[in-house]
Amino acid sequence: MENSFCLPLSAMTPLLDTYKGISISFYSNEHDPIHVHGYYQGRMMGMKAEIHIKEGKVQKIIFKNITKKPLPARQKRDFETYINKNADSIIENWINYHILHKPIIKRKNK
Repeated sequence: MENSFCLPLSAMTPLLDTYKGISISFYSNEHDPIHVHGYYQGRMMGMKAEIHIKEGKVQKIIFKNITKKPLPARQKRDFETYINKNADSIIENWINYHILHKPIIKRKNK
């Protein structure tokens, strides 16, 4: 039988931001390509955004469902909007955290 227990999001991920109820983070032991996870209602619904870069510039962003239950349409749009608007700061945080071992710089939403 598969174990369905999930740790709280904060126990395993550095939190980048919370935007319109969506927790946006990456795992402590991540891998390429640069990507973040967005979870809504804890870990019940979520997506991943892969940010592909070339020569320091964002080339494309690929969004993928990562949970059995996808984000509702409104939250999906909000997540995609946030990622598209903040891709550069996400990349900066990824490099700072995973390569330079610096703390996360949390954004202040208006």
